[in-house]
Amino acid sequence: PDDAIKTIKDSLTKYDSTDNRMYLASLLVERKRYDSAREQYDYILRSKPNSTSAAIGLANVELAQGNKQHALEIIDNGLHYSPDDKDLTKLKESIIYQINNPNAPK
Repeated sequence: PDDAIKTIKDSLTKYDSTDNRMYLASLLVERKRYDSAREQYDYILRSKPNSTSAAIGLANVELAQGNKQHALEIIDNGLHYSPDDKDLTKLKESIIYQINNPNAPK
């Protein structure tokens, strides 16, 4: 199972691409390796701060670890670059609901 992660990491040494980093981050999330996934999303957002996919991925990592407020900050930053993005807006509404209704199902 970790062969895919190794293959992607090896390919990044030869050709660093956002798509490969996004794929690597998603594999890491699947394996609950949140710190490593966060590093990949952070890396993408440093070079492409307007990447809505990376912002959503990073926010979901934060949510998986119970960091709702930080997830909201990430989404707000994404909305700064893409104020009309429906996915960012929908996730923001969901996070606000979770914050205001801590006992509600996710």
